[in-house]
Amino acid sequence: MRHIKKLLVLFLVFSGITSCEKEEVSYALQDISAPTDVNAIFDISQDEVGLVTLTPTGQGASSFEVYFGDVENESPTIVNPGETISHTYAEGEYNLRIVAVGLTGLTSELVRVVTVSFDPPTDLEVDIKISTTNPFELLVTPTATNATVYDVYFGDVEDEEPLTIMDTETASHVYTEVGDYIVRVVARGGGAATLEYTEEVTITGAVNAVTLPITFEDATVNYAASGFGAADFGPIPAEVIDNPDASGINTSAKVFSVNKLQDAQVWAGASIPLAGPIDFTNSTTVSIKVWSPRAGTPILFKIEDSSSPKDNNGNPTVFVEIQTSTTLVNTWEEITFDLSSIDSFDAANSYDTAIVFPDFGTAGKGELFYFDDIKLDGEGASEPVKLPITFDDATVNYTVNGFGAADFGPIPAEVINNPDASGINTTAKVLSVNKLQDAQVWAGASIPLAGPIDFSNSTTVSLKVWSPRAGTPILFKIEDSNSPKDNNGNPTVFVEIQTSSTMVNTWEEITFDLSSIASFDASNSYDTAIVFPDFGTAGKGELFYFDDIKLAADGGTGGGTNGGTNPTAAAPTPTNSAGNVKSIFSDVYSDPAGVNYYPDWGQSTAFEMIDISGNETIKYSNINYQGILTGEVVDASTFEFVHIDVWSADYTSLPFFLISGSGEKSVTLTLIPNQWNSIDIPLSDFTGQGLVISDLKEFKFDVQPNDGGTIFIDNLYFHKTGDGGDGGGTSGTAPHSPIDFETGGNGANWTWSVFENDTNPALEFVTNPGASGINTSSTVAKFTALQGGQPYAGVESEHGSDIGSFTFDESNKIVRIMVYKSVISDVGLKFSESNGEAQPEVKVANTKINEWEELTFDMSGSIGKGITGIIDQIIIFPDFQSRTSDNVVYFDNITFGSN
Repeated sequence: MRHIKKLLVLFLVFSGITSCEKEEVSYALQDISAPTDVNAIFDISQDEVGLVTLTPTGQGASSFEVYFGDVENESPTIVNPGETISHTYAEGEYNLRIVAVGLTGLTSELVRVVTVSFDPPTDLEVDIKISTTNPFELLVTPTATNATVYDVYFGDVEDEEPLTIMDTETASHVYTEVGDYIVRVVARGGGAATLEYTEEVTITGAVNAVTLPITFEDATVNYAASGFGAADFGPIPAEVIDNPDASGINTSAKVFSVNKLQDAQVWAGASIPLAGPIDFTNSTTVSIKVWSPRAGTPILFKIEDSSSPKDNNGNPTVFVEIQTSTTLVNTWEEITFDLSSIDSFDAANSYDTAIVFPDFGTAGKGELFYFDDIKLDGEGASEPVKLPITFDDATVNYTVNGFGAADFGPIPAEVINNPDASGINTTAKVLSVNKLQDAQVWAGASIPLAGPIDFSNSTTVSLKVWSPRAGTPILFKIEDSNSPKDNNGNPTVFVEIQTSSTMVNTWEEITFDLSSIASFDASNSYDTAIVFPDFGTAGKGELFYFDDIKLAADGGTGGGTNGGTNPTAAAPTPTNSAGNVKSIFSDVYSDPAGVNYYPDWGQSTAFEMIDISGNETIKYSNINYQGILTGEVVDASTFEFVHIDVWSADYTSLPFFLISGSGEKSVTLTLIPNQWNSIDIPLSDFTGQGLVISDLKEFKFDVQPNDGGTIFIDNLYFHKTGDGGDGGGTSGTAPHSPIDFETGGNGANWTWSVFENDTNPALEFVTNPGASGINTSSTVAKFTALQGGQPYAGVESEHGSDIGSFTFDESNKIVRIMVYKSVISDVGLKFSESNGEAQPEVKVANTKINEWEELTFDMSGSIGKGITGIIDQIIIFPDFQSRTSDNVVYFDNITFGSN
């Protein structure tokens, strides 16, 4: 019998190894966002039947849920990408809803009005206009009574297939050539009758002349550039192209490409004729973004008066040349040319041509150089900076100074396109600060203001920050630039205050209460704002983004169009134990990173994240309906209530929906106007209507037809009664951590079992063999991986009594462990349920030997997995490899967290 038991154990071990190989965690899926560009190809038969066909489309969608909107409590029709479905409508008007589901469960939605009528279309009106950003693009928006779809013909090809759009949609088309075209629109309903409209349009193309600043983004501008200086003295390629490296300081769409062909002349380059003479009234310094295949490459910049007398080579004799060199390779950088430093420069001259010479003085090597944003300092902006600072106003000159590089020079700091327009920050522009590798611990960026900050309404500053790491210190400083300077030249009147980021690769809002600093005096003339990302740590070559720097009172106070106002006090602070809560939006608890508080459903609702007494609050104004996507599938079946705080001056009731894979159900919240309403809704109110709540993914508010008001939302979360024992993170709460093997701590007094390690020597607790660097603790665990042991030899805790019982969720999906090894090999980590059901193991290799290193394990793949999903055992594979000798591995300080 004992032998049979051993054989069974061996079989289970090998089965576990096989399943591990099949269930390898796919890290590639973790960065996938919600689907984008959700749309539908829609058509209707004209036989008075009301039959429609629908093909949903969307980038990144793995499936679609279609709600036709003509029945109550509708279950969705599931459609795969590329599939077409049919549905028969009765006459009427319906809201068609398409939910695009991504590979990770994130969703995006499209809502369209479907009008089905068998009467002939009437009152056809067509708005036809040329795009303001592309002179070759035509936009056609038809409307009509009794029309379901519109066939749009643009008239530039024979036997043209029309573009069919639904009511309220706009058809767009980009022509390839200038010319006159006949546009035809056919309105169709559910009957055989149609109604047509035709109009002749003229496409003129890009005709505007080039002026500074030259961004290469304006499709209406004719960027008539000429490359010159090939080996045979002919032209070299020079043209506007798509940005081949939209990263770093230049994420714009278009750039100027110059190909210095093999053996091109040493003076080969490209010239750009301008609309007229450059105006040097406000600046004589030109800046250009350049991308070079080599560092230290000479870039010559030249301006000339094309109407001045010519020399023997036919070149204008009135010109200025100035040269500098690149410092980076295959990376965008900004270089400047101070024209006033050249004796021959005269601002009164009519310089009307700009010329760039890449790698000047060297014959061509067949290399590509890219240029962008040729401008005078401060070009295009004249207004000074003042709070609130949004970085979106094109009339404001956002003068930003980065400082603190390793050589004490500047670091890149500039206003760029928002690289992550999501979550609480979907604005177009943000401030980027690149804390270069080995930059000073105090590196940052300063923003001179138009004048002293007015603190009469608030002394609390808020700003939005995007950090590559959670827990990163952010120091905010204001100073009086006119105060006496210290020995380093810094103003002596200032205030500094520090906090830390809490999220990774996600926008969040942080606040600084200046009145909490003893040296703060609101009467001082603080006229400079400074941000220090990752303060106190040398640069790691990381990018940080900032936006919406403002006082708590800045940014508007109005409510909805029905006359509402902002609440003056924050919502009540929740008191539920964190272990009993699954939060979606709250300052008190941790929220999922991927929550979308403003998905685009075509609604009229406007969204704003505001600060009320230091508390983030959602403001929905001009509301008709609005959703919140949870960012992950939420199993609410283990909770009892959903909580929400609502404030409104406009509504006494609010329909509130939960949405899952089984559909959507609602309850109506009763509100007392002009005060916070703290509401706990029993989840049984939803399950009693047949809603399955184990896969919740959305909330919805729908006030139709009472549109136009304003509501404020805070503290949206699920909760249950109990002691909070199934949360994660601190000693005394499962998972019991940190596991530090110290006396009185976790680990040393646990029951550890070694398996598949030949003679299975016991796990030892020994003195730290290298108490330095990141680990100076006294006691660590020692595992001797024997040569005769299996590659997957390891050690496991006792079920239940050691690490406790818990579930993986967003708050404790990241596990870290410190290791000290003499070899490079994988470390494996696995967790098991009480029934022996093991989650997929995750393996991470160490990169250092004979010193402590912290390894990070992402257990996101275990969220919601398993028979019960309740974990009560940790399993560690310290040296996951085939061995040619005995290897000793030390490990210590196992922790759990959200990031």
